[in-house]
Amino acid sequence: VTIANDGEEVLYLLQHAQFDAILMDVHMPRADGIETTRQIRAHPEYADLPIIALTADVLEEERQRCLECGMNDFVAKPVNPETLVAALTRWIRPRPSRPTVTEPAAPAPQPAHGPLEALDGFDLRNALVLTGGDRTLLVELLLGFREDMKNLPADIRARAGNGDYAAARDLAHRLKGASGNLGAVALHAAAQQLEAELKAGRCDPDTFSAFEACFEKTMAGIDTLRQ
Repeated sequence: VTIANDGEEVLYLLQHAQFDAILMDVHMPRADGIETTRQIRAHPEYADLPIIALTADVLEEERQRCLECGMNDFVAKPVNPETLVAALTRWIRPRPSRPTVTEPAAPAPQPAHGPLEALDGFDLRNALVLTGGDRTLLVELLLGFREDMKNLPADIRARAGNGDYAAARDLAHRLKGASGNLGAVALHAAAQQLEAELKAGRCDPDTFSAFEACFEKTMAGIDTLRQ
């Protein structure tokens, strides 16, 4: 797996390596996933390269935009591992290779009781599947999420206050996707509601206050995981 941070990096990497497929985040800085896909499809040598959209927007309009620009498939966030693997196997053609040893499947995450289960506003079942049941890794991801997003409400407020609802919406969308993948279901729902208002070109003070309160509660819960 090779990670690209934005659309320009995707195009650069394609010139220097061969890939079986691209998991294309629709909302990226600089060139977004739609524009990046159009640029990829402009090159005949990439005509058959599978491009699978990853987005927290689940509206039919978003799905159509992805397909019309040349993407092959669509996986919604929060990402379900089985759905992702099914999409990949629909589009990736096996290469001849050396024989592989089939390893036993990893055991399903077992229920446990601890700090993670004490988090209010979380449903961590899918997140634990994503981490292969590694609870230590999930704690690290949650703490990293808390650090990365700590200034986000202030940034959203500043951009919306300046009338830049598109930039504010992109921030809310980013939070919605990340919180959903990590099982912060209450914050995911609050960010989704805020994003919908920002997309309509408004930001109701009550909606933002509810979002901000949910954000602070979620982050306070994550803080309890610090050792």
